[in-house]
Amino acid sequence: MENTNICPVDYVVDLISGKWKVLIIWHLKFSKKRFGQLQRNLDGVSKKVLSQHLRELEKSGLIKRDVIPSLPVQEEFSLTERGMELSTILEEINRFGSVLLKGPTIS
Repeated sequence: MENTNICPVDYVVDLISGKWKVLIIWHLKFSKKRFGQLQRNLDGVSKKVLSQHLRELEKSGLIKRDVIPSLPVQEEFSLTERGMELSTILEEINRFGSVLLKGPTIS
């Protein structure tokens, strides 16, 4: 059921709000990752916060978690189709950020 009272931009921003969620999606865009790999890619994120963000992204349907039967049990995270759609938007943000990092343009 479609809710026309919700702003689509507000809805998406709410899904990806949090310091690490966009970066998690960005890293998963390139390949599946295990928890430890993500933690190494995201310098400064705590295990607790990473776990929380991964659960929230999974609940929102942006990522999926696969359990790898091993000792100890391992989890592998990847983007869903919806997450891949969002990652294309992140490509534009990356492009824009690269332009900004080059410095101000004079018109």
